[in-house]
Amino acid sequence: CPLLSCSSKIPSIAAGVVGGLLCLVVVGLGIGLYLRRRHIVRKRTLRRLLQERELVEPLTPSGEAPNQAHLRILKETEFKKVKVLGSGAFGTVYKGLWIPEGEKVKIPVAIKELREATSPKANKEILDEAYVMASVDNPHVCRLLGICLTSTVQLITQLMPYGCLLDYIREHKDNIGSQYLLNWCVQIAK
Repeated sequence: CPLLSCSSKIPSIAAGVVGGLLCLVVVGLGIGLYLRRRHIVRKRTLRRLLQERELVEPLTPSGEAPNQAHLRILKETEFKKVKVLGSGAFGTVYKGLWIPEGEKVKIPVAIKELREATSPKANKEILDEAYVMASVDNPHVCRLLGICLTSTVQLITQLMPYGCLLDYIREHKDNIGSQYLLNWCVQIAK
């Protein structure tokens, strides 16, 4: 008799196990679809932010009024500096993150900050450089994402993940063939 009661429970146990596995598969697919959708939405938002060029209320601390048709004015609260990448004639370059207001994406950027004791002439030069960079749309040139006009002028550009090409060439000059150099020259000339 106990064998008979066990054999009558086997189909219901098997149905329960199969039903439980089906529920797990459905929940897993649902989570997978949700994560994929969220990734696609973030990717589209990032692409839109990198491609849109909108004019925000311009600030002109240098007293100059540049042609800002292609410049996005960013608030200092929209980005944060992570580490120093280097410094040059105009100032210091930082690795940073741009977090556009109202968005949930963090875009890796390079932040070029002018030295504080910069003359109005140098400010004009950097604004001219910003205008030129903003008007250039080439896959082989870093895009200017925006400019922040606070006590120091800051240019925000895309961060190149592999660093400075000149540093790479200097470091690997013995291992770089003529074909690579020619390809780079063609890309730069485009």
